[in-house]
Amino acid sequence: MPDVWNRVQQLQGKTLQTLRQKKLFDIIEVRADRVIFKPRDGNGTLRWCERESIERLYSLSRATEPLSPSQVQKELPTSRNSSYIAAIIGILRES
Repeated sequence: MPDVWNRVQQLQGKTLQTLRQKKLFDIIEVRADRVIFKPRDGNGTLRWCERESIERLYSLSRATEPLSPSQVQKELPTSRNSSYIAAIIGILRES
C-alpha cells in the first residue's frame, strides 16, 4: 500500500487531535518503517506505530465510519497509542 504510506508521509510536521478527547499530538517524523509522534500533554515521550500496522488498520477501516480506539486496541492489544493511531487512520480516510 504505497499510496497510504505516501499520505502518512505528508502528515510529517502536522498537528492532529484524537477523535474523542481532542488531545493534540504532533507527527514528528515518518520513516520508512514507522510514524513517530508526540502528544502535547504528558512528559514529551515520543511514541510510534509501525508502517505495517498503519497499513493493516487502514485496510480494515471503513470509509463510512471512523476506526475507533477500541477497534485499534483489539487489533494491536499491546499498543498504548490506540487513540492516536485511530486519529491518524481517520485523517487518512478524509484525504
